[in-house]
Amino acid sequence: MILLIDAGNTAIKLAVSDEHNQPTLIKQVQLCWSKISLVLYSCVKHSAELQAMIDTAQAHGIEVCRAKVSQQLDGLVCGYEHFHNLGIDRWLAVIGAQNDYPNENLVIVDSGTATTIDFVSLDKKHLGGWIIPGLDLMVESISQRAPDVFSDSEVGFENITGTNTPNALHNGCFVSTLGAVVIAQQHFNHYCRVIFTGGYGFHLHQAMENTQFDERLIFKGLLVWYVKQAKNN
Repeated sequence: MILLIDAGNTAIKLAVSDEHNQPTLIKQVQLCWSKISLVLYSCVKHSAELQAMIDTAQAHGIEVCRAKVSQQLDGLVCGYEHFHNLGIDRWLAVIGAQNDYPNENLVIVDSGTATTIDFVSLDKKHLGGWIIPGLDLMVESISQRAPDVFSDSEVGFENITGTNTPNALHNGCFVSTLGAVVIAQQHFNHYCRVIFTGGYGFHLHQAMENTQFDERLIFKGLLVWYVKQAKNN
């Protein structure tokens, strides 16, 4: 069994799989090290929690492999001139989406601490993308810098006008993110598939027609990366 680790800016997510099955999300308390033969991980922020898991795996004699960005992977070309500067989470999301939907134009939206929007053309070229503040970060930034604009932790995000300050703030941040995705769609002259992932991905997906949500996208990309690159090195 393969343990997949996605170490993001604010949280660590886990899944298990073999090379031929879809990843299954798990919590750390469900982890059984005796069944793990390989650990694959991606990391945008190293933490003591992540290091403890790596140390535990190595103590059990389990191989540990860290995913890295490359200029290309099996014909999929990275859009960054200096490809090492692209976040590994974005690259894995691109890999996972392109593997699931080859020969399609793709807009991939990962909504976490930051919201990233990446473009992939039907001829397997990553065209780069955008990085904008995540929904929570938008709210925090405005409320901290504009004292009269206050937030409320009980308020959610909706695509409606706000009739009080917290609603106006939260919903304004929400629709500004949706607007960025709409503009992203316009970069393709023909149909493109929009795929959401990340903590707020499902909520954004629900607010936009003809889109989809895949909470396992980065884990899928991690498996594909291993099969296509790491095993061939």
